[in-house]
Amino acid sequence: MKKKIKYYFFRYFILIVIFFSLAKSANFFKNFYFVNRDDYNSRIKKNYDFCNHESVAFLHFIKSKYKLNKKVEIYDYEINPNPDWVFFNLDNNNIYKNKLILLNYKKTGEIKFSKFKNGLFVGNVNPPYYSNVEKAIFSTNKNIKKINLKITNNIKEESILLLSKNFIFEYPSKEIDLNLNLEKFDIRLGKLFIKVTGEENNLEHIEGITLKLISKYDLNNFKILEKADNCYFLERLS
Repeated sequence: MKKKIKYYFFRYFILIVIFFSLAKSANFFKNFYFVNRDDYNSRIKKNYDFCNHESVAFLHFIKSKYKLNKKVEIYDYEINPNPDWVFFNLDNNNIYKNKLILLNYKKTGEIKFSKFKNGLFVGNVNPPYYSNVEKAIFSTNKNIKKINLKITNNIKEESILLLSKNFIFEYPSKEIDLNLNLEKFDIRLGKLFIKVTGEENNLEHIEGITLKLISKYDLNNFKILEKADNCYFLERLS
C-alpha cells in the first residue's frame, strides 16, 4: 500500500513539475493575466502598429468609432498581408460605395529600374494604386539627345506594351515627361521592363532609370474623416 501511495505521489509530483516548467517557458500565467486584464481593443493596440505595416489597430479604431456594419474598400500602398480580416464579422455582401481607407498612403511614388543588359532595364517593384507615370529620370554621366523608349509589363509568357515612343532631350536635362496613363493597365502583376534604343553610343552609359508616379487617389477629392500618419478614412465628395 505504501509503495502504491509513493508511486502515485511521485507520478503526480513529476506531472506538476512538468506543468509549471512548461507554463513558465510559455509565460502562461503572465499571458493569462493580461488576457483577463485587457479588453480586445486594448490587446489590439498593444500588439499591432497603429498606422504601419497592416495598420490593424487603425482599422479596429475606425470600425469601432464609426460602428461600421458593412465592409470598406482598403488600399494599402505597401506590400503587406491583406487586413480585410478585421472586418470579418461584417456583411461581406455589402460595401460602402462612398467611403474608402488608404493605408501607408503616398501622393507620389517611384519605380527604380536597374540595368539588366545594354539597353534593357528591369523594375524593382510594381506598386499598385498609381494612375499616372509622370516622368522618367536617367542615371548617366553622359548627355542624351534622342532615344526610343519602350515600357512593357511581362506576365508569365505574355508581354503587354504600355508605351513605345521617341523622345528628344532638352540639354542638359536627363529626364523626360511621359504622362503615361496607367488606368487601363493592371501593373500589380508581372515584371516591368524598359527598353532604350537609339543611335547614340553614350546610351550604354545609362546605369539606371527611375519612373516618377502619381497616386490614383487625390485627397482633394475626399473628405478626411480620420487621419493618423499616412492612414486615412475618407468619404468621397459628391
